[in-house]
Amino acid sequence: MVAGLLWAAWPAAVLASTALQTESVAVPVLLTGLLMLASSGNHHGLLVHIGAGLALGLAALCRANLVLVVPGALLWLFMSYRRHSQRALVAATVVGGVALLTAVPWLLRNYSRLGVVALATQREPLFLGNNAWARGSYDGEFFAPYAGRQERWLEARHPGFRMKPEVEKSRIYAIEAVTYWRESPNAASG
Repeated sequence: MVAGLLWAAWPAAVLASTALQTESVAVPVLLTGLLMLASSGNHHGLLVHIGAGLALGLAALCRANLVLVVPGALLWLFMSYRRHSQRALVAATVVGGVALLTAVPWLLRNYSRLGVVALATQREPLFLGNNAWARGSYDGEFFAPYAGRQERWLEARHPGFRMKPEVEKSRIYAIEAVTYWRESPNAASG
C-alpha cells in the first residue's frame, strides 16, 4: 500500500501516466502477476499459474529488466510449496514456461531483425550507471543535442561510435560497463 501511494504521488509517475510509457504499463502488469502468485497458495488452479506467467512475461516485454523477477517468482513458488515438491515443480514449470512463451515471439523478432536473441538492446542505462561520470541517474549531458564528455570518450575508444547500429552500441555499452567494474572495484562502495 505504501509503495502504491508513493508511486501514485511521485511526479514522474504522474507525468508518465498521461502517456503510454513502459513504466505505466509494466507496473500494473507486474503487480497483477505478483498478486496472482501470492494467491496461488489458496487457489492451486492451473489458470492462476498461467495468468501469473503471462503477466510476468508481459511485464518483461514492457521493461526487459523485469525478466529478473521471473527466477525470483519461481524460487518463491518452490519455497511456498516446499511440503509439496511435485506441486511446486508443476507450478514453477507452468509460470516459467508461460513467461518464456510470452517472450519468444519478441526474441525471434529481434533475432530476425537484429541478429541477436535479446529482449532489449538498450544498454545505455547499464553504462550510465557504471562509468567515471555515474551519479546514480542519467547525466543531463547525455540528452543534450551535442556530444557530451561521455559520448566523446566513447567515440575516442570506439571510433565511429555515434554512427554504429543499435546492437553494436549496445555491445560497446556493456563492454565499457564491465570494464569499469573490473578497473574500479571500490567505485560502488564510494
